[in-house]
Amino acid sequence: MMDYEETSAPVRYALDDHDSDEELEASKVFDKVTIKIETQVTTPSTLIIGLDQPGKVYVQSLLHTQPAGTILRQIDNTTETKARLYQHEDTLLIAFDAIVPEEAHLYTQAMMQQWKVNKMIVLDSFRAVGYVSHVWGEDLVPPFLRVLQTSVSEHQPKFTLFETPNMVQGLSAAILNHCEIHQMVCYDLLSFQESMYGQLLVTNETLTAYETGLSLLGYQLKLDQGKLSQMDQEQSSHRLYL
Repeated sequence: MMDYEETSAPVRYALDDHDSDEELEASKVFDKVTIKIETQVTTPSTLIIGLDQPGKVYVQSLLHTQPAGTILRQIDNTTETKARLYQHEDTLLIAFDAIVPEEAHLYTQAMMQQWKVNKMIVLDSFRAVGYVSHVWGEDLVPPFLRVLQTSVSEHQPKFTLFETPNMVQGLSAAILNHCEIHQMVCYDLLSFQESMYGQLLVTNETLTAYETGLSLLGYQLKLDQGKLSQMDQEQSSHRLYL
């Protein structure tokens, strides 16, 4: 059994009397959103998706990758870039900015329609607050990795599963849901993310957990310390401690 939340909006044939004006207005907004993918990459074998903060930093800091496009969010006359694409051999890597959780299924559908891949890997994260460990008094010391995977994905004995009742949300949940329904191989790698004075940090240890997990899955992706240093200087809202 997989532990994630259903994020895709249910099909609704009629409006409930209990729907609030705010919910109806939000639904109208989401109906207007279009997700557009601009890339020349057509047949990657694997998608590696780095979610906002550590996953995004990891993807954007790798050696031997080439820019390969963007994912755009369009509504009315406004267009904004929500993800940048990078290619490494036959692997396509996607670095996502933060997205509205209610729109996660739109991005998932756009990616699945754009590419037919053999495997998907999500670079996710979790925090100490709200995390429940099966080991009483376990210290959360990075690098600390937990994994969720679809039922058709090969079991890796060195992985530790993301224990119940912990759940994932947003884009990672939408991707896992889609892959489970369509019997696709998908791994969600969750690296423990520390915080200091209420501010989330991205550290070398956080990123090392991704490197270790990907290596166990057969992907040798190394970090470029020069790119990391540059991102540290440019980071505005979430500091890097490298």
